Amino acid sequence: MVDERRKSPRIEAQSAALQINNQLDGSELGTVANLSIGGLLLISNRELFQDGVLQLSILALQHEHISGGEIPIGVRVLWSAPARSPNQHWAGLEIIDIGPDARSDLARLLDHLQQQSG
Repeated sequence: MVDERRKSPRIEAQSAALQINNQLDGSELGTVANLSIGGLLLISNRELFQDGVLQLSILALQHEHISGGEIPIGVRVLWSAPARSPNQHWAGLEIIDIGPDARSDLARLLDHLQQQSG
């Protein structure tokens, strides 16, 4: 069962095609399904393990209001489950580390996504 005690509402982000990369090796982990200031739902091409800590980048190259086209974040894997598609997994990630500039970029991206959806 998914815990619905989120601190901030999630915004649908699949249409924005935001890619997530591992900062340590540059590998692509998947795409963002939904996003908030406190976390995200990732559609991953590999299984992630609960309580794992990762350094990731949200690639937002087509969003000119994001400095450098990416937002670096540190996350903790809250849960992971196989998706219905082969070789895909859902993962709930909590943002546990984000710098002030990255937080501002994320807030601008969320505002942009909110405007697009509503």
